[in-house]
Order: sequence, then structure tokens, then C-alpha cells
Amino acid sequence: PGDKVGVPDPGYPVYGQAGAILNDAESVALPLIPEKGFVPDLNNAAGCKLLFLNYPNNPTGATAPDSFFKEVAEFVEKNPETIVAHDAAYSEMAFGDYHAPSLLQETRRVIEFHSMSKLFNATGYRIGFAAGRPELIQALAATKSQLDSGAPVFIQRAMADGLRKYDGMIPPLEVRQNLLEYQRRRELVEASLSQMNLEVLKSNATFYVWAKVGEYETSFIENALEKGVILTPGRGFGASGSGYIRVAVCQSYDRIQEAMQRLMG
Repeated sequence: PGDKVGVPDPGYPVYGQAGAILNDAESVALPLIPEKGFVPDLNNAAGCKLLFLNYPNNPTGATAPDSFFKEVAEFVEKNPETIVAHDAAYSEMAFGDYHAPSLLQETRRVIEFHSMSKLFNATGYRIGFAAGRPELIQALAATKSQLDSGAPVFIQRAMADGLRKYDGMIPPLEVRQNLLEYQRRRELVEASLSQMNLEVLKSNATFYVWAKVGEYETSFIENALEKGVILTPGRGFGASGSGYIRVAVCQSYDRIQEAMQRLMG
């Protein structure tokens, strides 16, 4: 209680709510703004007991340059009291020639979380893995053993089979096909929102599209609802998300195309 937890703003709400507020800690918002390339100013994280990072990013879809991860590694050396937790759930959801770097390439003194459920279209099974500092992995394992009973064995085996199909950094055919489809969908949404004169953060990762609608965020979302299209308000991810919307491209291409046509109609 009373410890500070650094959380991206906008960011996945669980970081600040379950990770901080529910444990009587103080949530310290680290603004992600376009002028800074949607990466936080780590100076604002000084004194935090725990620091969450997330790239490729939810909700913005932003990616972090290698230089930022080098900056994080320097921060870790200077602030050994801060546990850096990198949520790399979308690291494998990258398109074209882009490969999302791992924070572990720059420093082993962190913990990094990966998701296989998104990679293999099994999100309902909530399965992934963590890698990093041994003492942090041991603490995580001890905590998890008291919180739940783990993922079902059959899905663990299925995910292990999927990982074995990798050829070095080349994913299996099914994953490559999935990525091509997600890329096609997000390009459709990016182009459609741009035609509506919205400022769109074009990205080569994640299945989210982040667009600026300005002061009309609420009315824009309400208008979309009237047309049968559900969008997520940016303010739901933190104060720095106000004036933005997030679009998830998890429906079929045809359905997304219809949604965009309704918005433009």
C-alpha cells in the first residue's frame, strides 16, 4: 500500500486498476502522446515500485523503436528498485517486414509477458508465458499457484504444438495467413477513417486502429451506435486517450467494410 505504479496513459485499464488501485497503490499516469511517438517519458517513472510497458501497444497500436528499449535498459540500471513489466502480448501480431523487438534483447533485468491466445486465435483460453529475471518468475509462479489452477492441459499442448511449428522467426503457415488477413482489415479501416478526415495512427502491428476525433469523441461514438457500429472511447483508457477512438478489426473483412460504409454514410 502506498507504492507507486507507473502505467501508460492511454493504456490497458488492468495495469492501473487491478495492478495498482486494487492493491492500495498509487497509479502514476505516463502520458503517451503523438509528439513523443506514443512512448512515455521515463523520468516520470522515477520512484515507482512497478512500471508497466506495452509494445506493440493497446489501445494505440503504436510500436516502440529500438532506441526506446535501450532507454528502458538504462532506466533499469539506474533504478534497480523498479520492477519493469513489459506486456508484449502483440509482439507476434506484426505485419510486412516489421518484427517487434523484445525488451529482453536490451536487458534481462525485467519480466516480459507474451500471449499465444492472440497469436493462434484462441483468446478465450487466456494462455501465454513470461520470461525474464529468475526471481521475478519465481515470485510470479508462487503467486499464480495461489490464484488459479492454470490453463487446461489440452490448450497448453495445442499452443506448444503451434510454437514447435516455427522455423526460427518464421511463423507457421496458419499464423502467416492470419496476419495477412488482419493487415488487410486494418488497412481498410485506416483508409476509411482517413477518408472521413480523421487523424489516424497508421501502424504495422496489433489488431487495433487508433484515430483522433477531437472534442466530438462522445457524439462520434453515439452517432456510430445509432448506425449499429460499436467503437471504444479513447477516454476509457486514460485521460490522454480523450478525443480518440479505438477500432478493433476482429470481425470479418466484409463486416468491417459494412461498418465503415455505415460510418461514412
